[in-house]
Amino acid sequence: MLRYWSETQAAVLESIPGGRLLVIKTEEISSRLDQIEKFVGLPPESLDPESSHSHRTKQDWDPLENIPSGYLRECVETHTAEFRGRMEKEFIP
Repeated sequence: MLRYWSETQAAVLESIPGGRLLVIKTEEISSRLDQIEKFVGLPPESLDPESSHSHRTKQDWDPLENIPSGYLRECVETHTAEFRGRMEKEFIP
């Protein structure tokens, strides 16, 4: 599944011209709203930082809790290393 995710994301990067692609880490979305507004052509301060988590899930369980963290980390490293390397090199400052 991780390999499929990585390959799908790489295909997206190949098909979208660089100037039409904005890559932002999930944890940075709230702090980069001005950049998102500019990229999509919204007036400044159109996005409300207070509603950044308004659609957060109500689940109170961790779907990964039964998977040993070392095993999960190894799977992520094995199946996404090439894609993550490309992202860090080309898209994430």
